[in-house]
Formats: sequence, C-alpha cells, structure tokens
Amino acid sequence: MTVAVEKLITSDILKPARYLGNELLAVHKPWESAAIRWVLTYPEVYEVGASNLGHIILYNILNAQPRQLCDRAYLPGPDLAAKLRETNTPLFAVESKRSLTEFDILGFSLSYELGATNILEMLDLAGIPLTWRERQEEGGKGGGGEGERGGNRTNHLPTSNTCLARRQQQVKSHLQLTRRSAQSRTTSSFFSPWMRKVRRT
Repeated sequence: MTVAVEKLITSDILKPARYLGNELLAVHKPWESAAIRWVLTYPEVYEVGASNLGHIILYNILNAQPRQLCDRAYLPGPDLAAKLRETNTPLFAVESKRSLTEFDILGFSLSYELGATNILEMLDLAGIPLTWRERQEEGGKGGGGEGERGGNRTNHLPTSNTCLARRQQQVKSHLQLTRRSAQSRTTSSFFSPWMRKVRRT
C-alpha cells in the first residue's frame, strides 16, 4: 500500500522535492511486475545520499535486471521525521512511496561508522525492530532480508546485531540471480544514461 505523501509534504516541510523521487533519470517500474523488490537506503539526507556514485550505480545495476525493481530511501529531515511519528506513518521509498517493510530486500550503504546511528533511526521510522533477533521473533518483519554495504569500517561487530542478514538462503538466491543476469549484459549499459548526462554538462 502506498503512503499518502501528499498529506505529509505540506508547506511546513523543508525541501519537499527530496521526498518525491521525480528527479531526472529516476526509475519507476510497475510494482506488480517485479519478482524481486529491493530498496537501497542511504542513512543520510537525500542531498548526501543521492550524490553518492556507488549508491547510484547499484541502483541502476539492479533496475537494469528483468523482473527486478529497486527503489531508494533516505534519512528524512527532522521535520518530516516528526510528522511520520505523529501520524504513525512508516518511512517510505521515494519512487514507489511504499513502506520499507513491503520490499524483499532492504540494503544500507554505510559510508562511515558514525552513520550507523542513522540506520537505527531509519529502522525505527519504518517500524522495523532494531535487532535481527527481534525481527525473527516477529515473523520476519522487515522484508526478506537486511544487509549493509560499506568499505570505510574497521570493525563490523557493532552493527552485526542490527544488520546481520536473515533468511540468508533467500537473500543469497536473489543475489545469485542478479549476478547471473548482470553477467549477460555489458557493464557500461548499467550507468550509461548517467555518463551521457555527465558528458553533456
């Protein structure tokens, strides 16, 4: 079920365009036609996350695969976060406007260790228990699996209780399917639209 964003994004919300998902080259795929639905989340505000090249490349790689859908989600500003809590509305993906719990795989890009607390904030806003054990006890609330990606951490232990992937076999099968499909295509096609825009500018 989509979130009624038009009721949340009112005149008192700063920079409302960051929550609409209508920027140039944003990908909007039909929800019903996708066999696997990903949401890539970046635990920072939109302006920081959307400018991360690795985040955008992954987004385009996944959306280039047949029958796979990939949306994005970012840490909302304090004004929208407060409104989400006041209205008991879950954090949503910017393209489909669906709650993060409706996706099969929820992934976080953790570029630096201090962003880990923002992961907890996003999980709480989405109504997802903070630890993998709590999610398991609640019958898998939070999608098919959760995981994190990031190359700037020296110690994985602090986030292991939160981001350890559940249903590992299911997540593994999704990743293998994506890898096989990606190998059958040319890598340049994944982000060529972005490169063409860079050349034009």
